Amino acid sequence: MTASERFQAIDRLFQQVCELPADRREARLRELAPDDASLRTAVLDLLAAEARADKSRGLNPEDFRAEIEHVIASGARDPEELAGYRIIRRLGAGGMGVVYEAQQKSPNRTVA
Repeated sequence: MTASERFQAIDRLFQQVCELPADRREARLRELAPDDASLRTAVLDLLAAEARADKSRGLNPEDFRAEIEHVIASGARDPEELAGYRIIRRLGAGGMGVVYEAQQKSPNRTVA
C-alpha cells in the first residue's frame, strides 16, 4: 500500500467512526478493517489526538495535521527500489506523499 493509499484508507475509516460514541469505535473498526491492525491503530491514534486537542484548547489544525503526518509516516516502510530508481533516503513526508532521493538507473543520475 502506498502512502497515499494508506492515507485514504485511514481517512475513510476515520470518517466512518468519528461520530460514533467512543466506546463503540474500536469494535466498529474491527468490523471495517478486520485484517489490518496497523490501520485500526492509526485511526485510534488520530481519534485520541483529536480528543486531546479538543479538550485542551479546541482543535488546532496544525497540530492535527502533524499528528496525521506522524501516523502515516510511522506505518509505511520505505521501499528499496521503485520503477528503475534505487532509493537512497527519504527527504520528506506529508499527508499526501513521500519525497525520496534516488539514483535513476538510466540515465545514471540522482533525482528526487
